[in-house]
Amino acid sequence: MISEQPTRTILQELIRSGWSRKRQGKGSHSLWQCPTGQHSVTVPDGHTTIRAGVLRNIRKAVDGCSC
Repeated sequence: MISEQPTRTILQELIRSGWSRKRQGKGSHSLWQCPTGQHSVTVPDGHTTIRAGVLRNIRKAVDGCSC
């Protein structure tokens, strides 16, 4: 089961996986894109933690990227 994790940890994982911040989204969110540009994910970066459901979606996008 996935539990909440600090936002900083998730952003570091995205960077290590080769993802880059594409642009600032609405409010406290940012749009991240994989190196091939095929997958993107919205990350709530204004929060101290990322909830389990959002984290699951982020991990699914990272795992689905064929980079």
